[in-house]
Amino acid sequence: MNKRTDKSDILDIFSSLASPLQELINYKNSPLDTIDDIVNYKRQTKTFWKQEFLTLHASQIDPSFHKNLVNMYLACEKEFNYSLFSSKENKRWSAYQLCKAVAPRICPYCNRNHTPVISNAERDFCRPELDHFIPKSIYPMFAVSFYNLIPSCHSCNHSKQALDVIKKDCFDKFSFKLCHPHVKKDDVTSHSIFTLENTQDVVEQLINYNSSPNITVGLEPNLETKILNSLEAFHLSFNFSNKQQGFYHHHDKEISDSLRLIYHYPKTALNKLNILLYQNSTSENIVSLQNLLIEQIMSTDCKNESLGKLKNDCLKEAVKYW
Repeated sequence: MNKRTDKSDILDIFSSLASPLQELINYKNSPLDTIDDIVNYKRQTKTFWKQEFLTLHASQIDPSFHKNLVNMYLACEKEFNYSLFSSKENKRWSAYQLCKAVAPRICPYCNRNHTPVISNAERDFCRPELDHFIPKSIYPMFAVSFYNLIPSCHSCNHSKQALDVIKKDCFDKFSFKLCHPHVKKDDVTSHSIFTLENTQDVVEQLINYNSSPNITVGLEPNLETKILNSLEAFHLSFNFSNKQQGFYHHHDKEISDSLRLIYHYPKTALNKLNILLYQNSTSENIVSLQNLLIEQIMSTDCKNESLGKLKNDCLKEAVKYW
């Protein structure tokens, strides 16, 4: 609930929660009355203030209900104990076991950094960080939810921080603001996202054997808001001062290496293949062979190859200008 939310709506939401919250508190049979509990609750909700969220004062709602709200938060935090889950001393279902079971080869957020689990029968050494897609600082009941724990790289886990990813539309329907790695409809593998803003110039530079072609990565127009939000949240690509910034705009070498590998594939080998396949050597056939090479060099599983998505999109763009 941000500062634009109507306070009457907030009170209605709280009122609708009163009964189930009371049941939870009664069930746990652990009322928390002390001022220390209130202070701890305020400390835990510091994320709200950092992101310009509001916290209703007790004077605006029934004091006893406010105490129940505090109790619910603390009960959730105690019951859904992420510190215990992530501890190496935890020999039951734990963060290491989760990562061993589901951690991808490459970070599912950025598609840049590797996310290995280094472990053997005697000791666990290191694992990917676990990002809480829905932040546990705001929603403690999701602190150890299986689908909320995303094995990710350090950069992505800290870029998003405690961003509230849940939104409600005008029809009171809830959805995610960002692409969720485990939601099928959020899979962007088949969508073109990246392009080269100066593709024709890049190809001409390669033709002239320029060792350092001037590559500028851009974004396809009319991308979904959720995709744009994800690119910005993880600092991958965002507009700042009318210029695209972010990690993806610093990988021109990886793109140029892939393009150069294809364009400067030994001409003698291409000519031999040309004669073998077509019986005669023509420039059109050479281009056809280069296109076949592009299809072979493009990743068939870009999610499991570092920068696979970025390179695939740029190669598809470049082939139009051979």
